[in-house]
Amino acid sequence: MDRVTTGVPGLDGAMGGGLLKGSTVLIAGPPGAGKSMLASQVAFHRIAQGGATLILTTAAGGVTKLVASLEELEYHRPDVVGSQLQVHSVNALLAKGGLDDLLEVARRFVREHGVELVVLDAVGPLHTAIGDRVAVRRFMASLGTALFLLGCTTIMVMSQYGVEDSLEEQCLADAVILMDMRADGPREQRMLRIPKMVGSAHLSGWHPYEVSAAGVILRQEG
Repeated sequence: MDRVTTGVPGLDGAMGGGLLKGSTVLIAGPPGAGKSMLASQVAFHRIAQGGATLILTTAAGGVTKLVASLEELEYHRPDVVGSQLQVHSVNALLAKGGLDDLLEVARRFVREHGVELVVLDAVGPLHTAIGDRVAVRRFMASLGTALFLLGCTTIMVMSQYGVEDSLEEQCLADAVILMDMRADGPREQRMLRIPKMVGSAHLSGWHPYEVSAAGVILRQEG
C-alpha cells in the first residue's frame, strides 16, 4: 500500500515510512501534548506535496479560532486557506443536521476538492454535542471506511487523561499515536509511542519529542 509521509522529523522513520494511504489514524494524549499541532503539521505537509486537506474542527471558537492559532506556526501558509486547505466547523454542521450529515459533508469535500487528508480535531466535543458515545464511535468507524474507499487518509484527534480513555477508539483505528507528558524534575518530558500500526512494521517503545513554533520534532537518541 502507498505511504503518506507526515513531514514530521523522526516520525516517518518511526512509522516505517509514514502513514498508510487511506488509513484511519488516532492521535491521543492529554491536553497540551501537541496533538492538534501534530495533525496540522501533517496537513500542511500534504499541501506542500501538492495535495488538498480538510480540517473539521470542534473548537468552541470554530474556524476563526483555529485559523488564528495556525497563524502562529512556522509552517502555516495563509495563501492556501480556502483552497488547498478547507476548514469547517463541526458545530455549525451539526446544527444543520446530525452525524450522518457530517459524514456526507466530508465525503462531498473529498470528492469535489480532491482532498487527500481529512483531520477531525477533536473527537471529545462530539460526545458532548451528541450525548451518545456509541453513536460517535459508529460515526468514527463510518468516516474512516467511507474515506478509505475514496483513497483519503483520516486523522482523528482525541484528548485522554489515561490510556484507557481511548481504548475503544484505538480499536477503530488502523494506526495509533499516543502523546504523553511526564514529570522530569522541574521539567516535563514529552514522549510519543506508536502502539498500533496495522499492516506495517514500526518502532516500538517511547520516543522523546519537542514542541515549538516549528512543530513537533522527534529527538533521535543514541
